[in-house]
Amino acid sequence: MGHKYQIGAAVESVERLLSQRYSKDFDVARSQFDAQSTQVLARPFPGVQNIGVVNIARLLDLPDVLPAAFMHCCTLEPKDLLAGFEHDGIYEHLSPEDTARVLVARTELVQFQAQVFVSVSAGGNSMECFGLDGCDTLCDDVLKEAARRSRPVFSANWTASFMDFRSDMLSFICDPCMNKIKTKETSLWNAFWDAWPLTLGL
Repeated sequence: MGHKYQIGAAVESVERLLSQRYSKDFDVARSQFDAQSTQVLARPFPGVQNIGVVNIARLLDLPDVLPAAFMHCCTLEPKDLLAGFEHDGIYEHLSPEDTARVLVARTELVQFQAQVFVSVSAGGNSMECFGLDGCDTLCDDVLKEAARRSRPVFSANWTASFMDFRSDMLSFICDPCMNKIKTKETSLWNAFWDAWPLTLGL
């Protein structure tokens, strides 16, 4: 009886831990993923260990953990995803179905980043724009910077921001225009997150 209780307590502990580290709330999940997050104890597991998180969430039937866990798996390079990881001498992999799910969703994520980029670029200045030099040239400068890059512009990094392309221009953009960019990005990402379980086929 005591042994059964210990197993139940261990399962509850795992459920609680994963629920804390893999929030179903997008803003919380995104901040947990951010390397600069101050919520050290609530940080998700690193890299390929998220494969194990997906498998445990499947085993324990934790549907609220899966969206964030799959999102983390999407940030892995395909070769790392397929290789899995070693734990106590045993290699752990996603199931074939979940591997395919991640690879397809990863493409959706990259395409969505491009959509965010285009949507924000086409937004124009805020109605309350202060008229700083950077406000009028930002979109053109960001597009030129993207065109200059030799490596792929978009990735499956779900914490990437439009302003990452020209962070040097932050001091040349007025607060209303910056708020408009952030509001637009947040709105688009929240809509994407709401549809993420459907994208994954969960």
